[in-house]
Amino acid sequence: MSDFWYYNKSWIIMIIVMVVIAACVCWGAALVSEKSCDACTQNIGFAHRWSFLGGCQIEVTEGQWIPLDNYYFKQE
Repeated sequence: MSDFWYYNKSWIIMIIVMVVIAACVCWGAALVSEKSCDACTQNIGFAHRWSFLGGCQIEVTEGQWIPLDNYYFKQE
């Protein structure tokens, strides 16, 4: 076991660093996307939420959430 660690130490450390960097990039992108959702829905008067898989969503009726990109305002 010690031979494995000795010969592969740099590869193991490099993989750990790459996983940490990838996790930080994903977390940062999610944080920016959530703040963007807050800014886009600030003045439209609907409840909103953001999720990693669902993106930015607004509640058009109670319990019915749609993606913000699918919402349009039709003037009567």
